[in-house]
Amino acid sequence: MDWTSLMGAEKKKLLHTLPDKLQSSTEEIIHLDTAGTVIKLWKDFADIYFNCISSNNPVELETCGSRIRRWITLFLTLQHHRKGYANKNITPYMHAAAYHIQDVLDKFKNLKQFSGQGVEKNNDVARSIVLRKSNNFDSPAEVIRAEHRINTLHKRERRKRGYKKVATEFWNGGKQEASKNKKQKCISIQKPDVSNKIGEDNSSIPEQPANVQQRNVQKGAKKAKKRKQTKKR
Repeated sequence: MDWTSLMGAEKKKLLHTLPDKLQSSTEEIIHLDTAGTVIKLWKDFADIYFNCISSNNPVELETCGSRIRRWITLFLTLQHHRKGYANKNITPYMHAAAYHIQDVLDKFKNLKQFSGQGVEKNNDVARSIVLRKSNNFDSPAEVIRAEHRINTLHKRERRKRGYKKVATEFWNGGKQEASKNKKQKCISIQKPDVSNKIGEDNSSIPEQPANVQQRNVQKGAKKAKKRKQTKKR
């Protein structure tokens, strides 16, 4: 995929950082003869976006319209040098921003309140509801119910439980000392002498009586005779 659309914070990050990066690496990215104009286009576009289009503060009509018209004029100066800067590349959005946005600003003072972020968020929620459900019998109704639940319960989020540290001495410095002492105790414990235990265990085993030993010897002799007889057969 050669091109992708930028959304939300990614678009703002691009407008903030791209002009400086273009200026620092001009020879590698853009042509030298039109580099200054291209960089100025990006800087002016960022200024228009943050101060006119995406600003919550009241916007002056004359300054906003004149900025946009100057930007379009600067955009068209590159049509004889580079592709994509001709009159046919002027979009309806650019025309509306330059000549038809004044009425909206005169009435509502800014354009931020007409942002479509809320609609896009509702669309994301609706898509997640439809795609996660295995039973899509009545998807529109499920979307409406989910939106109603979100609007009703948005002020009833779970509150974190407060935690009070009673043993202040332990938390201030005693915790480290306790862990240090515990490690020292573990290191100081000596390993038990396994050899002595083995000797003690062997010495504690009672000796077998003589008659038991004789019986074992006799049993072993009988087994040996049987093996010899089976081999001869």
